[in-house]
Amino acid sequence: MSRRQIDGCLASSEWRIELPAIYALADFPRSWWQRAKAAELWAGQGGALSGGSAAFVWAFEGFGPGPIELSTSRYLRSAQLLVHRVRPWMEGEIVAHRGLRVTGAERTIADLAGTLDPQGLEGLVDEALRRRCTSERDLVKYIAAYGGRGPRGAARLHAVLSERVGAPTESRLETLLARLFRSSSLPQPVRQHPIICDGRFVARVDFAWPQYRVAVEAQSRTHHADKTSFERDLARMNALTHALWSVLYITWDDGHRRPRETLKLVERALRQAGLR
Repeated sequence: MSRRQIDGCLASSEWRIELPAIYALADFPRSWWQRAKAAELWAGQGGALSGGSAAFVWAFEGFGPGPIELSTSRYLRSAQLLVHRVRPWMEGEIVAHRGLRVTGAERTIADLAGTLDPQGLEGLVDEALRRRCTSERDLVKYIAAYGGRGPRGAARLHAVLSERVGAPTESRLETLLARLFRSSSLPQPVRQHPIICDGRFVARVDFAWPQYRVAVEAQSRTHHADKTSFERDLARMNALTHALWSVLYITWDDGHRRPRETLKLVERALRQAGLR
């Protein structure tokens, strides 16, 4: 189209200006996704949605459609966007996901590591691993490739990866409990442990001390509220009791507001089962 044709579409209110040289149909409903696409087009190949915006596109828990956040290797400024200038991208740091150009999972997590507390960061890492957005090996490899000069959260991410052990947790509550057990003097539990009785699979428990037949389940009201889930949980409890396992059910409030009491409860169960 010629400049004159574009000006005509703007003058007739058929189009509206989203960003410099980026236009949208005026009668098309505005949305976060539309504004994000406009930002991507405006930034060009050297830019990508990043930070909280990338986390939202990746559908990571706790991130919503907030201000559009963009990282670019070019000199760009906008009062409508949060624009970060970055050093030239490494290979694989920008990917296409859900129709948008965003930072890859490893770069997104490293960027967010600078703003999250250790527990929140470990929860994000576990979620990304659980959903197979990345792997622990790829995260470690990504940090190593920067040689200590990467995103400002890279050092904190390295610390979290060094601390965590075992399979990724299934929820933020499990991450909270994993960190709580690591901070204690208790023997470290096995994550996602399958329990077998009489040659048959009984259940997979969140945390287990197989030597003592003691398990801990992270009990979330969200996943156990309906009638079907309630009846399934009761059947599972009965099966674990039949298998001679002691199971403790711990809620978010138990782990977050009463950590000492929660650890004492677990320790008591382990000592009753033979821990010395």
